[in-house]
Amino acid sequence: MTSLTFLDMSGVNLSLTSSNLFQVLGMLPSLSQLSLSSCSLRNCHLPSHNHPLNFTLLGNIQHLDLSANFFQGSIPIFFQNMTSLICLNLSSNHLSENIPNNIKQLFKLESIDLSNNQLNGSISDSIGQLSKLESIDLSGNQLNGSIPDSIGQLSKLESIDLSGNQLSGSIPDSIGKLSKLESIDLCGNQLSGSIPDSIGQLSKLESIDLSFHQLNGSIPDSIGQLSKLESIDLSGNQLSGSIPDSIGQLSKLESIDLSGNQLSGSIPDSIGQLSKLESIDLFGNQLSGSIPDSIGQLSKLESIHLSFNQLNGSIPDSIGQLSQLESIYLYGNQLSGSIPDSIGQLSKLESTDLSGNQFSGSIPDSIGQLSKLEIIGLSSNQLSGSIPDSIRQLSKLEFIGLSGNQLSGSIPNSIGQLSKLGSIDLSGNQLSGSIPDSIGQLSQLESIYLSGNQLSGSIPDSIEQLSQLESIYLFSNQLSGSIPASIGQLYRLKSINLSGNQLNGSIPNSVWQLSKLVNISLSGNQLSGSFPASIVQLSNLEGIYLSGNQLSGSIPASIGQLPKLKIMDLSNNQFGIGFHA
Repeated sequence: MTSLTFLDMSGVNLSLTSSNLFQVLGMLPSLSQLSLSSCSLRNCHLPSHNHPLNFTLLGNIQHLDLSANFFQGSIPIFFQNMTSLICLNLSSNHLSENIPNNIKQLFKLESIDLSNNQLNGSISDSIGQLSKLESIDLSGNQLNGSIPDSIGQLSKLESIDLSGNQLSGSIPDSIGKLSKLESIDLCGNQLSGSIPDSIGQLSKLESIDLSFHQLNGSIPDSIGQLSKLESIDLSGNQLSGSIPDSIGQLSKLESIDLSGNQLSGSIPDSIGQLSKLESIDLFGNQLSGSIPDSIGQLSKLESIHLSFNQLNGSIPDSIGQLSQLESIYLYGNQLSGSIPDSIGQLSKLESTDLSGNQFSGSIPDSIGQLSKLEIIGLSSNQLSGSIPDSIRQLSKLEFIGLSGNQLSGSIPNSIGQLSKLGSIDLSGNQLSGSIPDSIGQLSQLESIYLSGNQLSGSIPDSIEQLSQLESIYLFSNQLSGSIPASIGQLYRLKSINLSGNQLNGSIPNSVWQLSKLVNISLSGNQLSGSFPASIVQLSNLEGIYLSGNQLSGSIPASIGQLPKLKIMDLSNNQFGIGFHA
């Protein structure tokens, strides 16, 4: 095997191999590529510094992969003898301490991966002497200090990943000298200062991630010169100023994330020129003005997130042209006007949240055309009119939130056709009529919020079919009749709030068999009867609210056995004095 040049034993458990492993490998003088990734190797398997093989075997290795083993402590010093090394991968070990300064002796090195270790200290200025380096990955360590200015000397560098460290200081202006750089990831450090204008010189850059730092200042206008850029993430910083109009020049851009900054001004109209854009996230800034009509030109857009800004005006009708759109989040703005009927043209839409705005008018009937819709949030607006019957066509709908509007009319009986619905929130409207019996068909329903309406009639018996139900909130309505005994079959129930209605009769004994119940509120009704001793079975109960009813008799002494009970309000009833056994 003296002619063997390539050896890959990755994934082979070599943990029981004796410490003469490298002595055996020394019998392979032609070996130039060695991969021992995920072999459960430890320090004892490495040759010592004065091992005679260091200058024979190790001097010939060009590609060495020892990733995903159990090496610990400092990077072994014998690597300085591997002067033929082109590619070194020591990632996903337990290496600690500093990156040794003598790494500069590996002058042929083109790729180095030390990611996902516990390396600390600063990045040595000598790294700039690795003139052939094309790729460097030091991510997922505990490196601190600043990024050395000498990094600008790595004229052949194509990829750099320093993410997930504790690097501080500013991004060196010399980074603009890396004319071959295609990818830069500095995410999740403690960098400050502004983004250097020289970044616009990186003409081959395809991906840049400077997210989650303390970067401030404005986004440099020179960013528009990055003609090959496909992805940019500057989220989670303190960037201010406006989004530069030059961003419209990034003709190859597919993803942009500027969320969680302090950007102001309007969304530039030039954004409509980004014909390849698939995702835009401007969440959590201070952007104002209207959503530009040009957004309708983004024919490949799949996701748009503009929530928590100060955007006003209406949703442009052109939004209906976004045929690839899967999600749209505009919540927490000051948008007004009606929801455009063209929204029904978004045939691929899966999730939309327009909550917390000032939308008025009715919910467009065209919403029923969104056959892939799973989530719809329209809460906290000024919507009026009735819930459109076309909602029955949304066969994939899992969540519907229409709370805090001015919706009137009845809950459509067709709601029972939404077989995948897991949560429904219609609270805080002006809905009237009865709760439809068809609600019992919602076999996946986990929570139902219908509080703060004008619903009347009785609670339908069909509720017993909601076997997945965990929360039911029907408070502050005009419901009458008795609490159905079948509610006791909903063994997953954790929270019941039926307060502020006109319910009468006794509390069914079956309620006290709901062993997972945490809170029950039946206050402000016309309930009568006694307080059952069986309440002792509710070992998870934390709150019980029965005030303002006509309950009588004495309170069972067993209530003192409830281990988690924190709040009990039995006021304004007709209970006698004392406790019974």
